[in-house]
Amino acid sequence: MHLQKCDGEIFFVGLGLMEKHITAEAAEALRAADKIYVEGYTSFYYPDVYTSLKNLGIPEEKIKNVSRRDLEDNSGEELLRHASMGNKVALATVGDPFIATTHLALRLRFERYGCRVRYMPSVNIFSYSISKTGLFSYKFGESATVVYPRDGILSTYPYLVLEENLKRGLHTFFFLDIDEKFGPLNAAEAVKLLLRIESEERRGAFTEGTDVIIVERASWPDERIILTSAGKAKEKRLNPPHSLIVPGKLHFMEKESIEVFRT
Repeated sequence: MHLQKCDGEIFFVGLGLMEKHITAEAAEALRAADKIYVEGYTSFYYPDVYTSLKNLGIPEEKIKNVSRRDLEDNSGEELLRHASMGNKVALATVGDPFIATTHLALRLRFERYGCRVRYMPSVNIFSYSISKTGLFSYKFGESATVVYPRDGILSTYPYLVLEENLKRGLHTFFFLDIDEKFGPLNAAEAVKLLLRIESEERRGAFTEGTDVIIVERASWPDERIILTSAGKAKEKRLNPPHSLIVPGKLHFMEKESIEVFRT
């Protein structure tokens, strides 16, 4: 794209995990936007994004869904094109916009073109899960995403992250894959994948006796937090979307906090 200057504004708007998480600042920006692009491929929302935006009084014709290809492969060119004509453009995302590195790359690109960029934060699955379980935020190490096998190849990266965190006594937060064809990765299946890696690596980082915390449908009316062993977790009937935590060395207050979720 050949642009000399971007005369418009781009709002990165966090919608939180459910409609009640939309802040007054976010609602104000969405109403002011000339065009709203909704990114819905990295997570799920309650009840759904379009209903929530409609409840804010935003007309449907102002809203457009964008895919991973639009934002990652095409670097948000449509958003940039609209903003370059002096418009106010909003990219609305589930959770917080800058938890996903894709959105940070977009922000830097838009700023390089001279767009005025504003950021409206909100609740995200990572911070919510930490607060809800009662684990200490400063005791989390690097996070990772457990993904579906691609072309028969299973990524060992999440397992290696877990192993390193455990060596340091730190907790590990796992995001779970969302695939266009297969949908959200169930936590029970994610546990099976980690156990499969363990059977190949044999380093003892994740066994059937390893405790896991499953965060199911976070902040939704039917939310569940489950603490159980990996061996039991892989057999549970669960209802995605999920995220997964493997605790490291626990402070006595953390232990007391999570034990109420033991099943």
